[in-house]
Amino acid sequence: MSDATLSLKFPDTVLKDAERSAQSHGMTLEHWIRSTVEERLHEERQTAEFYRRRAQGGDGTALLAILDKAPDCAPIAGDEL
Repeated sequence: MSDATLSLKFPDTVLKDAERSAQSHGMTLEHWIRSTVEERLHEERQTAEFYRRRAQGGDGTALLAILDKAPDCAPIAGDEL
C-alpha cells in the first residue's frame, strides 16, 4: 500500500488543540492526525456492522404487534408529525 499526500487547512484553534493533543500523546502531529482518522473510520465500520447485524432477519412483525397495543389517541404535544 502506498502513502498519499494530502494538504489540509484547519482553523488555527483546531490546529493548536491537535498539536497539544499530539504532544500529550508523545506523537507527531502527522501521526496523531493519521491515527485519529483511522480510529474514526474503524468506529464507523463497527457501527455500520452493528446495525447491519441488528437489521438481519427483521420482518417488522414484532414492531407491528407492539404498535397494535398502543392506544389510539392524539400524540403528546411536541410529538406531532
